[in-house]
Amino acid sequence: MARSDDKQRSGESKADRFTRLASARTTNVLDSIRILGNLSNTSNYEYAPAQVTKIFGAIREQLDIAESKFKAGAHESMSKKFKL
Repeated sequence: MARSDDKQRSGESKADRFTRLASARTTNVLDSIRILGNLSNTSNYEYAPAQVTKIFGAIREQLDIAESKFKAGAHESMSKKFKL
């Protein structure tokens, strides 16, 4: 069953669809990283250096996986929930 927004964009090329989705998803990722940075405010939050290391290690790991998919053309999903 096709979604309604797919029907509206049925004439969209693969390159145009990639550009549209990549722009939106990149913006979402960058916004999420910016919001994550708000947790560094020690007036409102308390955290251990090990927690920060674990957070950014998980982010780097997923960035590396995503980048390797582009380089290798892989399509597998490696989705998992992060838990501190």
